[in-house]
Amino acid sequence: MGIDANAASYQIALIILVLLTGGFLKSFTTLQIFRIGLGFHGATVGVVVMIFSAVLALFVVDSVVPVGNLMTTLSAPEQRESMLEQRIVPFLEQRTDPERREEISRLQSELRDKFQAPVKSSAGMTESAPNPEQIGKQSGFYPVLVSFLLDELEGAFQLGVLFILPFVIIDLLVVHVMQLLQMTQLPALCFSLPMKLLLFLVVDGWGMLIQRLAGDYISG
Repeated sequence: MGIDANAASYQIALIILVLLTGGFLKSFTTLQIFRIGLGFHGATVGVVVMIFSAVLALFVVDSVVPVGNLMTTLSAPEQRESMLEQRIVPFLEQRTDPERREEISRLQSELRDKFQAPVKSSAGMTESAPNPEQIGKQSGFYPVLVSFLLDELEGAFQLGVLFILPFVIIDLLVVHVMQLLQMTQLPALCFSLPMKLLLFLVVDGWGMLIQRLAGDYISG
């Protein structure tokens, strides 16, 4: 099953962009929810979160498409096709939901028929017999990318909820205790933030965070 050289290069470049975007969105969204749960709202922390998310996104891309060998791979047609079919496509298919891919493919087909039919009828074009293999590649490529981005966002929200729930419980307990002690003049963050940080360090929060963000790609 051969792939045109230019098409393979274009697809690899697009997939790298999608991997960067997906990895960044997942890490950034999860860490933003985590930051809100801790109670950090400063701009400096936001910059740190953005940099950390970008580094994790580069890690994702390098684990699938080694950046050091990227130029060599793109210059060799055989390596382009091998990387696309043996590494990138299987990785994306493992990271996406088959039902979601099928739904997006169906939606893509409906949109294509809706917008191309009036153009063909007004121009008096006759439909030629398409190549089924080529249609399968074109219709199956972009739904995988869209499904990958949606799955990354869904995973980010799931991880964000998982990490923010203990902090919400701590906030509720601290506010309740402060009301019982009639300590309403002090902000609850003065007491809840040290407890959140202590809990985060005791359970090895950084290790858990990296494992769920970066290790998820290895296990997936």
